[in-house]
Amino acid sequence: MSIWISKETKNMCFSDKRLNRRAEKILEALSENSAGSIPEACNTHTETIGAYRFFDNEKASSETIMQGFYLATKERMTSQKEFLFISDSTSYVFTDRKTLTGTGVLRNFKARGLIMHSTLVVANNVVLGLVNQKSWGRKPEDYGKKIERKLLPIEQRESFKWIEHMRKAQEFLSENQHGIYICDREADMIDLFMENRHSNLDLLIRSSYNRRLTGSRLKLQDLLNNLPVMGSIDISINRAGKRKPRNAILELKFAKVNLFSKKSSTVTINVIEAREKNAADELLDSVDWRLFTTMELNSLEDTIKCVKFYTQRWLIERYHFTLKSGCKIEELQLESDKRMFSAIAMYCIVAWRIMAITYFARHESNKPSKEFFDKHEWEALYCFYNQTTVPPKTCPSIKQAVLMLAKLGGFLGRKGDGEPGMKVLWRGLRRLEGFINAYVLFSKRTERCV
Repeated sequence: MSIWISKETKNMCFSDKRLNRRAEKILEALSENSAGSIPEACNTHTETIGAYRFFDNEKASSETIMQGFYLATKERMTSQKEFLFISDSTSYVFTDRKTLTGTGVLRNFKARGLIMHSTLVVANNVVLGLVNQKSWGRKPEDYGKKIERKLLPIEQRESFKWIEHMRKAQEFLSENQHGIYICDREADMIDLFMENRHSNLDLLIRSSYNRRLTGSRLKLQDLLNNLPVMGSIDISINRAGKRKPRNAILELKFAKVNLFSKKSSTVTINVIEAREKNAADELLDSVDWRLFTTMELNSLEDTIKCVKFYTQRWLIERYHFTLKSGCKIEELQLESDKRMFSAIAMYCIVAWRIMAITYFARHESNKPSKEFFDKHEWEALYCFYNQTTVPPKTCPSIKQAVLMLAKLGGFLGRKGDGEPGMKVLWRGLRRLEGFINAYVLFSKRTERCV
């Protein structure tokens, strides 16, 4: 059993050691074959039945599984001082799964599925894990009642998720740590800005509305249009779908504003405009951000720091993409919401690990691979990749290990290929796993012979 699996499962309080052992086996199986079905990952009929029984067991709830993962995440936070809590929602479509219970309506009345809201924690470009996650199905009887829902108290509306996750994020911070809660436009809510926060947690929210300003005829965008450009920043735009990666120069403006609110006399907050300079007319995805933040903006350097923080918001999208594309959550053939939620919870841990390895290798390339791989794993990887029976005396760097894994998964590593992505790493891990088992077996045999 890999050490990393033990770390993620040790805080899962099932009150039954047999369930802990089963959780370890399932997590190991899913990490070896995350893209396959549960029977494919479990390999044998006995292990498959064991997994289904685990998912059915009331003691093995998704809450218990995720709580163990949250505690493992918190342990990884102890050595850091500043964190980004990146929050966002996604949906899983199960329209063709007629027998699956617990689903609700999605973008239209015929589409059925689940909504998932997650908050990822990142420190120094390292993905540490999740601090909160909730999944639910929207009630069909509420479909088309947007106006009525707006009249409900905030605690009874779906948008309360932003406040709920912010509260959970600040629970993970000690007094000497600082966090920034980062959200996209859906979180542009006066209720969130007015929510009581600990002094060591700040907000960084993308604006969605051209809000009214207190004591002025101007609206937010009118004010920003009249401000001078204070400086610029060069950022990298990541590849997404047909969009090619590119660099963009953003012109920056910033100010402190008083937002009009019916619920209070005023909401004072800082605003940043980051707009792409000389964006081509045909560039439909040119950058044009308005960002609200509670962080102090005393200089251009403070503003640049905030914008750099916001550029990491896309990591939560990559995490949800990993669950959909890498773990293939939408292809799970499970008939009850109990099984589905528990299975998704296990896949959430698998998705985090492969994502953590990927980005750790990019930003901490010289660190040893033993940060993520056990001794027998990096030795097996080296021997398998280099077709040798003699492992090195010291472990390779994480960048070297990831490159070897990626090439096992089909990554060519040509000059224009960039950094290896999560898909090729998954394929590499899958190829490697069988060799790891053989390597451990023959290593033990060699030790006995000696």
